[in-house]
Amino acid sequence: MRKQLGVWRRIAAVTVFVLALWTGGSEAQRPLSADGRRDLEFGTVIRGVPTTIGRFDIWQAGMWVIVGERGAEVRIDLTLPTAMLNASGAALPLQFGANDGGYASLPLFFVAQSFDPRLPLITTIQRRRLYIFLGGTALPDPMQAAGTYAATISLTVSYTGN
Repeated sequence: MRKQLGVWRRIAAVTVFVLALWTGGSEAQRPLSADGRRDLEFGTVIRGVPTTIGRFDIWQAGMWVIVGERGAEVRIDLTLPTAMLNASGAALPLQFGANDGGYASLPLFFVAQSFDPRLPLITTIQRRRLYIFLGGTALPDPMQAAGTYAATISLTVSYTGN
């Protein structure tokens, strides 16, 4: 649902992307898999008005599901963009804060523990699945060019060996 809108509005989305999956680990461990389930969608953004999507937003927060060995410790790194770009190269700045990340062993965003997505997350896979949620803030300038803006967030997950 990305389309060009009027001068005062635009659709802005950050695509969730799995950069790397399994690196190392014991031969007995299951390979890790990760799937980007939902993009971080800012929807219609108004010039000069910051738009925040919380990690608890069931419709607009980004979401990944990681599948791996039950009880295994994993490290998760998110590569976060500083801005989204439109087709002509105009930038719409993004900001991610200390509580914009969430993780849970169930696909229930409201039970997710918070984490700082700017830093590596080291946690344990409890039920063979780990759900990652991500919110953030778009900071449009009062003179922001109208259009469709997009960026990519990369997630890297690996076993720690612990």
